[in-house]
Formats: sequence, C-alpha cells, structure tokens
Amino acid sequence: IGHRIGLVPAERMRRVEEKYGAVQREIARLTRTGVHGSDALNAMLESRGTAAVHDGCRLIDLLRRPQVRYDDLRPFDPDAPALDAAVREQVEISVKYEGYIRRQTAQVEEFEKLERRRIPADADYADIQGLRLEAREKLSATRPQTLGQASRISGVSPAGTALVDVSYDGKGKFRTGR
Repeated sequence: IGHRIGLVPAERMRRVEEKYGAVQREIARLTRTGVHGSDALNAMLESRGTAAVHDGCRLIDLLRRPQVRYDDLRPFDPDAPALDAAVREQVEISVKYEGYIRRQTAQVEEFEKLERRRIPADADYADIQGLRLEAREKLSATRPQTLGQASRISGVSPAGTALVDVSYDGKGKFRTGR
C-alpha cells in the first residue's frame, strides 16, 4: 500500500520483495530437506533440552522446536544457502510462529465477517429468545450497527452475539419464539 500511494520508493519495495521471496524459498527448501539422525545432531538437540532424532526428520520439523534455532541446523545442512541475517531471522520467525499466525489470520477473517453482518436499526432485542437481560438492555441502549460492534459491548457474551446473529432473518426481521 505504501508503495502504491508513493510513500515507499521502488528500490526499497524491490528489496522487501526479494527478502520475502528468499524467505519463502528457504522455508520450501527446509520442508523438503531431511537430515539423518547422528551422534552430533543428537548431542546438539540434547544440549538444547529437546528430544533426539533416531530415524531422521525434515529440517523444518527441527526448526519448529522452540529450543532449536535456524543457525543450530547449519552444521547438519550442507546445502544451506548463504542467506542474509535478516532472511535467516525471518525464516525462523515464520516457521516458529506459523500456527499462531494462522490462528490470528482466522480471527481477523471472523472479525471482518462480523463487521459485515448488519443489524437493523430498529431491532427489538426483547424479541430474541434466550438473550440475557443485561445483554438486551445494553444492546437496546447502544444500538450497534453490526454484529462486530455488538460483540465488543461489555455484558454481551459471544453466545449473546450468536443469538442475535441466528435470530436475524437477513430481511430486516428477527425470528422470535413468540
């Protein structure tokens, strides 16, 4: 975005793209590169407080271990490319935090979905069966425009937000149990 609106010069953008390309290439290489169990590898692993490898494994699986650093693997990886320190660091961060990043991305997608779900301005929260009294009062007083806004109101639980969502028919009316 910064490059597109003129804040980031083309040369800097090119360097950033090169860095992240190198990171992705190295992660792909680590994924397909295996290492055999050896006394030297197991000594390094045990010195870091992690389990030994007997039959061999992929380098990426070793790097996923919290105790193992990217540079720890270099003696066991004869085909390792000469990478800039910033690229090595980003490879390690990307691999170690991949699960967290994926989970955070899913949360952002869910948040954006809730922000797109509109609530009618004249919604009658008293008609929603199962909604706690406190949630009804706060929703009625606040009048959120979206489910995302409703989910951030103190006193409105995730279950309450879900009730508002499933009670709304998408045509400007709430389904009621009355």
